[in-house]
Amino acid sequence: RNRFGPGSAFVVFGAPTPDTVRLGAALGQRGFEIRGGPEARGAGSAVAGIGDQNGDGLGDLLIGAPGDPDGEDSDAPPGAAFLVYGRLGAGQVELSALGATDGLALAGLPGDGAGSAVAAAGDPDADGRPDLLMGAPKSCPAVEPVSEHLSASPTGVTYLVRPDLSFPMAATRGPLRD
Repeated sequence: RNRFGPGSAFVVFGAPTPDTVRLGAALGQRGFEIRGGPEARGAGSAVAGIGDQNGDGLGDLLIGAPGDPDGEDSDAPPGAAFLVYGRLGAGQVELSALGATDGLALAGLPGDGAGSAVAAAGDPDADGRPDLLMGAPKSCPAVEPVSEHLSASPTGVTYLVRPDLSFPMAATRGPLRD
């Protein structure tokens, strides 16, 4: 039925000597797990280091969750990306319960598969903060075919996102406009 479960991503801290780390087991002081949930289906399908968004000196992550955040089985599930602030401690981060001190959610539109791809965008607006990219491969309604050789399939969209840290947990939807 639903092709994505909740999903997870793992952050494993470096160590002076190599050893084996079991993902899915308690990482202890070796790192932390970022867990999906009802609003973050397919979490970890795409992951990117995106620089320091909140100015705390720690690198932050963008976690893609293109699955079905509304809990409905669908061939075209809505998706999201979650900006997770860097941390020094171990434990778990629950994307479905992300608080203002943990990060923020960037929701796509129903059926667009937002979060299928995520990346750092550098700083194209020169405001001193890194911007983000979120791919939504099923976005943009199909165009009418102009010939039998031109398909009427979705074209996809890449969102350039400037996170507004004064409004954590706010969903960013649609094209970026000033």
